[in-house]
Amino acid sequence: MLDSGKIPHAWLFVGDDGIGKRTLCFQIARMALCEEYRKFFKNINKETESGMRSDISKAQMEKFTLNRAISQISSLCHPDLFFLSAEQESVIVDSVRRIIDALNKTAFYGGYRVVIICKAQMLSNHSANNLLKILEEPFANTLFLITADKSSAVIPTIMSRCCLKTLNGISDIGVFQSVFKSLCKKEILRDCDQYMQDMATHASSKLFEYTSGRIGAALRMLESGEFDRMRDSITAIDNIVLGSYSFADIEVLVENVFLLESAIMIWWRNKFDLNQIFTGMRPTVVLSWYQTFSRVKRAIAVLNSCHLDGRSVGYFVAGSLIEFRLLIKS
Repeated sequence: MLDSGKIPHAWLFVGDDGIGKRTLCFQIARMALCEEYRKFFKNINKETESGMRSDISKAQMEKFTLNRAISQISSLCHPDLFFLSAEQESVIVDSVRRIIDALNKTAFYGGYRVVIICKAQMLSNHSANNLLKILEEPFANTLFLITADKSSAVIPTIMSRCCLKTLNGISDIGVFQSVFKSLCKKEILRDCDQYMQDMATHASSKLFEYTSGRIGAALRMLESGEFDRMRDSITAIDNIVLGSYSFADIEVLVENVFLLESAIMIWWRNKFDLNQIFTGMRPTVVLSWYQTFSRVKRAIAVLNSCHLDGRSVGYFVAGSLIEFRLLIKS
């Protein structure tokens, strides 16, 4: 579409956090703003599809590290690239105005101009209306690449003017492990200690479960240490509900209270096959589980919004899980 010039001027990429929306937007920006880069990957794709090539060599990629346009894009200083995140309202209003002013001028390099807007679900009505004006009257050779976690959170008038693409996590564990290990080795964890390298090798199957195949979320989870906390939380939940638990398991939940909503969902999804859990289990037990989870979600939501004591909420969650355990035992 870039080669033909027949490409929709606005795209909305929707998917869970850490799935690769922003990464995709910047890759499209490189394709649009650097013709040499676009031709290179076009040839690579042709050779791969024909079976002549299985990968891209390091030497081939390194030549683009010195490419001026690619370097400018990476450092966010390309004159025809505009990037903003909707997380800060005071920044977004001024940024949209500056973008409108810049788009009224000729492209610096005479080709495409790319506007990347992340987290569009956080746009206020005022900012969204300003953005809507330039989407309704698109500028020539200008691409708007917009991301959002959920399409329902984006105002309908903006969504109706975009080409909507929903991104999903990698569904095949083998593909996930291959991509994840490659990224850890070559890009993200290249200079990290041996512990991190070993984790990248041995933890990829668990990370696949924890993130539903979201590569970006998996990398962040490993780098931040959240992987260890999530693993310990899921083990503690399993012990409390089905095993032999101790006070130490309750303390794990208390210490990791902000992870508990995700940990409980992962535990439920991975522990039970739905076809099996409904076979021979009383409907009241299943209903009780959903009531338990709803109470946990509400407690954590209140914790996030009102800054309550995290330990109190952690004990409340543990108590809810013990109550559910007693129901199962009975």
